[in-house]
Amino acid sequence: MTTKNNTTIPALHTIVGYGPVGQTLAQHLTHLGFPVRIITRTPHAPSHPNIEHVHADLMQLDDLIQATQGSQVIYAAMNPPYTHWPQLFPVMQANLLQAAQRHQAVYISVDNLYGYGPVTGPITETTPQCPTTRKGRTRAEMTQRLLDAHQQGKVRAAAVRASDFIGPNVTQSAYGASFIQAARQGKRIQLLGNPDTLHTVTFVPDFVRALANVAQTEQAWGQVWHAPSAPAITQRQLAQLTAQAAGGPTARVSVTPTSVMKALGLVVPMLREVAEMNYLFERPLIMSDQRYQQMFGEPATPLETALHATVQLSASAGSQGSRSGVTV
Repeated sequence: MTTKNNTTIPALHTIVGYGPVGQTLAQHLTHLGFPVRIITRTPHAPSHPNIEHVHADLMQLDDLIQATQGSQVIYAAMNPPYTHWPQLFPVMQANLLQAAQRHQAVYISVDNLYGYGPVTGPITETTPQCPTTRKGRTRAEMTQRLLDAHQQGKVRAAAVRASDFIGPNVTQSAYGASFIQAARQGKRIQLLGNPDTLHTVTFVPDFVRALANVAQTEQAWGQVWHAPSAPAITQRQLAQLTAQAAGGPTARVSVTPTSVMKALGLVVPMLREVAEMNYLFERPLIMSDQRYQQMFGEPATPLETALHATVQLSASAGSQGSRSGVTV
C-alpha cells in the first residue's frame, strides 16, 4: 500500500458478490484506475480488461483464501438466500474475515439497517442495535464480530450501511425492477406497509462511492458509516416522483397488508421472510448521513436525478438485469 494526503490507497480491490452493488462498485473502481477482482459462486465473463472474475465457494475457507490472495481491500458484498441468512451469512463472514486477516487486507462490509430494529426518529451510527427479527439479529451480530476483530487487531475493517436501494441493476428491492416498470407503464405501483410514512432510499452509485471512500481512508476504519442518501420522503411521494421521471401519468399505488404477507408466508418461504421485515415500511425509516458528510463532504445525488437515471437505465436494459441485494 502507498499513502497520499493521509489517505491509504490500496492496489488490488476484491469484491465478493456481483449483484447491483458488486457490478456498480467494480465499474467505479476501474474508473478510479484500480485493478479489480470479483469473486462469485458461478463464473462470469470478463467485462473490462482490469476486472478479473474468480470462482470460489464462500463456505470453504481454503477456497476463499486462495481466491483472495494478493488482495489489499476486500468488499464483503455477498448475500446468501434470504431464507437462509442465519445459517449461511455468519459462516461466510467468518471465512472472509480469516482470508482478510491472512492477506492483511482491509475488510469493508456492505451492510443495511436491519440490526437497529424498530426505531423512532432519525437513525444515526450511534443508534443502539436492538433487532427484533432473525435477520436483524444476524446482521447485528455480524457487525459486532467485525468491529471486535478490528479492535483486537486481527483485521482492519469498517461497515457501510444503506437503506433500500434504487438504481442500476436493482430488481428485487422494494423499489426495484417491478416498481420502476409499473411507473414506466402507468400501472398500479405495489407498496409495502404505510404509503404515507417517510422512508429513506439509497442510490447505488452513491453507496459504492462511499464504500470506496471508506476503504481508502484509514481514519474511517473500525467504524460504521451511513452512506449518503437523499432526505427521506413518503413511499407515495417516491412513487409519484418515479412516475414523473418515467414521463408517465400520476402514480397509482396499492398496498399489500402485512396480515396478507404473513398468511401467504405460511406456504411461500420468501414471503414469510419479507413479512418479518415489514415493520421497516410501516413506520418512518429515516437514516441520517450527517456523520459521513462531515467526514467526506460528498452529498447524495438529488433524488429526482437518481430516479431519472434509474428509469433511463431500466428502459435501456429492458427486462434484463441481475438480482437485487448482492449475490455470490
